[in-house]
Amino acid sequence: MTTFSFIQICLYLLVLFACVKPLGGFMARVYQDRTPFLGRVFGGIERGLYRLAGVDRKREMTWREYASAVLMFTIAGFVDVYGIQRLQS
Repeated sequence: MTTFSFIQICLYLLVLFACVKPLGGFMARVYQDRTPFLGRVFGGIERGLYRLAGVDRKREMTWREYASAVLMFTIAGFVDVYGIQRLQS
């Protein structure tokens, strides 16, 4: 292992451990249905996008809705990657 590789791994771990506390606090607030800091900043944009997409924030998805959403997302990702591969030089 070269010195540069070792420094790169150490830097990655340093950034990873530095993100643990803020990201964990953010996720805890989201899962407890409390407004996180970024929710105060971007809450209006989020509500607008939800309204535009017809999403009710308080209603949970059924298993069929979830399965179809995952399937559509997978198909869209496949089509995107296929298109990128075909359009490359």
